[in-house]
Amino acid sequence: MTFERDVNNFLAGWRGIVNKWGEFNANYYDRFQDLPAWYVENSNSALFSAAAWAEGHLALCEVDAEKKFYTGRPGRPATYTGRMDIELTIDNKTYWIEAKRRAFSP
Repeated sequence: MTFERDVNNFLAGWRGIVNKWGEFNANYYDRFQDLPAWYVENSNSALFSAAAWAEGHLALCEVDAEKKFYTGRPGRPATYTGRMDIELTIDNKTYWIEAKRRAFSP
């Protein structure tokens, strides 16, 4: 299967990861005629994390994180312990990535 990329405007560190992630998806498709993105977000997060490592960056999936949510009341947002899908470090800067699966319909 051929993947067509329209634009990759990511910063240099991200660009390599996104390209490698696309390459991993293409390789998987060539072997199984299927894509990890069709399944739960964990498989896609794991593949993105693997792409980060392959490009020389640090990444972990399912990291504990304190999250906030808006309660509608004045003051600070309420917090709860949850999980961040990916914690990615590029050039000593850490990013938290929350992945979502989007259902496609014909």
